[in-house]
Amino acid sequence: VAHWFGVPLGPGALAAGFAAAAITTMGAVGLPGTVSFVSSIAPIAIAMGVPVVPLGLLVAVETIPDIFRTLGNVAMNIAATRAISLRAGDQDPGLSETDELLRGSA
Repeated sequence: VAHWFGVPLGPGALAAGFAAAAITTMGAVGLPGTVSFVSSIAPIAIAMGVPVVPLGLLVAVETIPDIFRTLGNVAMNIAATRAISLRAGDQDPGLSETDELLRGSA
């Protein structure tokens, strides 16, 4: 976006963008999709002095990379959960107490 509008990004603008990204990442919503795209990117663009108007156009393009980011996040969450489960000695968890209760009520 900065290149489109001819906005030069010096070291100060890049540092401001990095700081804004670090702060907004900590407070960003963990929702997939374009729900949080503009609200996450706009503060960074403002801190760097880049216009926020074209961010609405980027929402249409953001859908495809977002699918792969979400897939990666979900796959890593599953892998981490399984690794922790194996380390805790939960080789074959069988039915949980909740599963047993649900099975008994059916």
